[in-house]
Amino acid sequence: MARLKRTSVERARDAREIAHLHLTEHLTRAEIAERLNARVGVRYTLSPRQVGYDLQKLSRAWRMAAHLDVNTAKQRELARLEVLEREHWLAWQKVSADKQTAPKYLAGVLDCIRRRCAILGLDAPKRQELTGADGAPLSLIIVERIVSGQSDADADDSPAPDAGSVSPQ
Repeated sequence: MARLKRTSVERARDAREIAHLHLTEHLTRAEIAERLNARVGVRYTLSPRQVGYDLQKLSRAWRMAAHLDVNTAKQRELARLEVLEREHWLAWQKVSADKQTAPKYLAGVLDCIRRRCAILGLDAPKRQELTGADGAPLSLIIVERIVSGQSDADADDSPAPDAGSVSPQ
């Protein structure tokens, strides 16, 4: 006998329930399928594989929504910066003869430009380095712990570093 296909309304309802069970109760795909298949009046059954597929679709939708939210926030901030920059330019034009006040408005314009570049990711990447106490290099053992994910509590059992364990700069 062929499996019954879900209607779009049933798929949407299942997606809401799968998301709820996955996010709030942290159930596995098999547990979610079992819970949904126990519903009364449902004319179809869901396999754990189908639940997994539905979770993948939900995950893609959530990522897209998050991406759109970030883009929307960037657009909103860029629009606010445009208004602020325009106000700084207008104020500068009114007081450009005043050598005391005019530089303050140009500094405001420059701040708007810097902020816009940061939002759009136009700034050059900034170099970041991990260092030990007071800027000293990290010892090789500490770096190994960071890479392996070992905590300081786990590190108490390990031998103490000797003088030769400091990594070269």
